[in-house]
Amino acid sequence: MTPIPGTTRDVIEESVNIRGIPIRAIDTAGLRETSDPVEELGVRRSRAEIAAADLVLLVIDASAGWTAEEAPIARDLAGKRVVVVANKVDLVAANTNDGSTGKHSGIQTLAMEGLGLEPTPPLVATSMLTGAGLEALEGAIAGALVGEGAGADAVLVSNLRHKAGLEGAIAALQEALTSVATGFEQAVVAIDLRIAAEALGEIRGRR
Repeated sequence: MTPIPGTTRDVIEESVNIRGIPIRAIDTAGLRETSDPVEELGVRRSRAEIAAADLVLLVIDASAGWTAEEAPIARDLAGKRVVVVANKVDLVAANTNDGSTGKHSGIQTLAMEGLGLEPTPPLVATSMLTGAGLEALEGAIAGALVGEGAGADAVLVSNLRHKAGLEGAIAALQEALTSVATGFEQAVVAIDLRIAAEALGEIRGRR
């Protein structure tokens, strides 16, 4: 990876834990129109990762602002959960410690107008050099994944098989409660409980 636009080809992957949420973070090549077949390969990989992602962090250079070249990115982000990250606020002369004033306001306006996404994604101003805004970024990521104000016990399920297993277990437990309320025999309730247990066992790989 280099600081020169268009030279990133590979997908870099790292596992992180943000406020108790296990996350598989993937750094990809930037999205832009190109006639270079090698660079286009990196762009295609990026689009594939975006399509599969639960959350997309769109990183903008705060010192450069939103550019017309980046406007087409919106079509790749339509329907996705997005957090806009205005990085390098340390290079913006008029910013405050949290990057909430000065040029940041212009960046926010340009980003939102350029993206045209609904609902408007949250924007966090950061500096990877100084560490400014990183706590706010963690909060924005956690909020986007499990909901604003979610506590430490909030659960995120991104694996479709696990989700199906949990939904099956919930449905079976609800049936068990209905059976108890209706006065059915214990044997009937036991069947619902066994179905719930089997659904949970699917999550752990037990059949």
